[in-house]
Amino acid sequence: MANTISTNLTGCKEVLNIGLATLTSRLAALSAFALHVSPKPLRPAAVHEVGRCTGVGATQTNRTDWEANGDSTVDAVEITPAQISQSFHLRHLDTQGGATVKSIIEKNVAAFAAKCMDVVLAPLTAANYGAATLTKTAAAFVAADVSTLAGGIDSPNRALVLHGGHLMKLAGSVVAGPNGKLVFPGFTNLAENSRWTAAEANVRGFACAPEALIVLAGLPAEMPSSAPLLQQAVTIPGIELQALYTAWIAPGTRTLWCSFDVVIGAAVGDAAALELLKIA
Repeated sequence: MANTISTNLTGCKEVLNIGLATLTSRLAALSAFALHVSPKPLRPAAVHEVGRCTGVGATQTNRTDWEANGDSTVDAVEITPAQISQSFHLRHLDTQGGATVKSIIEKNVAAFAAKCMDVVLAPLTAANYGAATLTKTAAAFVAADVSTLAGGIDSPNRALVLHGGHLMKLAGSVVAGPNGKLVFPGFTNLAENSRWTAAEANVRGFACAPEALIVLAGLPAEMPSSAPLLQQAVTIPGIELQALYTAWIAPGTRTLWCSFDVVIGAAVGDAAALELLKIA
């Protein structure tokens, strides 16, 4: 097991820092959805239920009884999450010899993020959300198309997620939002996503309200049995998704092993709250 690496030393903390930076950019699109982070470890391949409010009591005028008409309807959304894991190693001679491992870390963590996005975006199909509201290549896409894409979404928290080519066409129209992030006017969230493999063919973006897709995520229920050098739950900034980072040393070869794990799944929430963009 040998890696081809080119410049200087890193340790398990540096692996974590580089990994978090990569996850923050690669998983930015997750902030568009309703994310439920389990406070307890999740069992993968088991059915979990997440509540979604779908109805409330009638609003009253000049009411005399404030305990009447207060029932809300909560539906159970069933989600079967999967445990996504990515592990990689750095040999003792590589680190001691001053090899740079930044590219290895970034590529491995990017692969981890890509698999997470595959799990989350698999429900993005016409069968779930209807035919694409807009069909345009990046070359033909213009800022005015956004109103067509999002016109049917009635929410104060609309998100716009686009492939890089489409997003670049909005460069002159984005503005600074309340938290300093760049947004498109009329939206509270703007994100780029480059991974559409698991979505329906030719999907390259969407506009949605958070409740359109329900995402359940948590830490694995079983931790590795061997004593790790470092193991901690980390929260990805701006997304609030938690992942488990573990680093350990294979004693015989003094190889540093690292892994990222998360249990994650998704299911359709409000099918009317998401509009698809396709290129064909």
